Amino acid sequence: FHPAGFLEKQISLAYLAVSDGSKVAASRGMSLLEALRFARFVMQIPIPDRLLNDAQLRGRAQRLMSTKVDYRPARPLKTAEVVMMEKGMVGDVDPIDKYMLGAALFCLYSRSRWSDIQHLDSLWVDRTEHDGEIFGFIETRTIHHKTATSLKKKRVFLPIVSPILGITTTDWTEAWFAVLNDLKVCVDVRPFGALCRAPTAGGALCLRSVSSDEISAFLNRFLRTTGDNLVSSHSLKHTTLSWCSSYGMEEPLRTLLGHHELPGSKSMAVYSRDMLTRPLQAYCAMLANIRADHFRPDESRTSRLLDLMRIQDGSIQKQHAVSEATR
Repeated sequence: FHPAGFLEKQISLAYLAVSDGSKVAASRGMSLLEALRFARFVMQIPIPDRLLNDAQLRGRAQRLMSTKVDYRPARPLKTAEVVMMEKGMVGDVDPIDKYMLGAALFCLYSRSRWSDIQHLDSLWVDRTEHDGEIFGFIETRTIHHKTATSLKKKRVFLPIVSPILGITTTDWTEAWFAVLNDLKVCVDVRPFGALCRAPTAGGALCLRSVSSDEISAFLNRFLRTTGDNLVSSHSLKHTTLSWCSSYGMEEPLRTLLGHHELPGSKSMAVYSRDMLTRPLQAYCAMLANIRADHFRPDESRTSRLLDLMRIQDGSIQKQHAVSEATR
């Protein structure tokens, strides 16, 4: 290396401009600077300070990075698409498709990543009736999840809870458990394993879990989505949490529903099944308002705010009572 680093600078600038006909990768400059720092401070290669701190080289790297395509998170599913999924559970659908559809609905309503349901400990149902409607939850738990970042967390089960009723009155969970029984999936075994197992060519289920790419492809095929309208497995976790945000649910409740710890809290509240009681009450209330067409997550912000104002002041209930009395 030349002591002044002049030759190395010219080589580096030339490298950032090299192209095989395609667009230069946006991260090429930053990757080069990271490689130079690694070589200097870890490998003890004598990279000149002047090269590491060269303004022209750093500026070129930053300009390249500015060409990076904006991050586009998976879009939330529309309510009509979720209704289509729920109705599909009681429709004329292939049993394997219905099995995968039920797993996707569980992931959606439990606000879970697809990776969270790969290694489950157990699965059970708590079902009853309330005000003439089915009420209850499908529950499971796992220690294999993305938020298990410490040894202590890796030893504690994360509760995963999904309401039985979604945004329609369809009891999709009953249809799902019937398919589980037909496919000879024992819900009483522990550990339960993957919630959604890949089918074999013969129509049975193997032990391998359906991958996130596979469930994404299945959802797009079932919903007939194409192009910029495609969804992915990440959409399942994002959907109802985005509804909660539009509904005006408080951030601590949304944080716990998303299986995250409260900021600044030293207690592992997200791992406590009892701590989910209040968040789940608010969550079920939101779903009930969607079922009753009092809250429409897909509408414009103005329409949603009007709906929320009516819900909060009780005018919707009053209007309903008046209409009942005049019949």
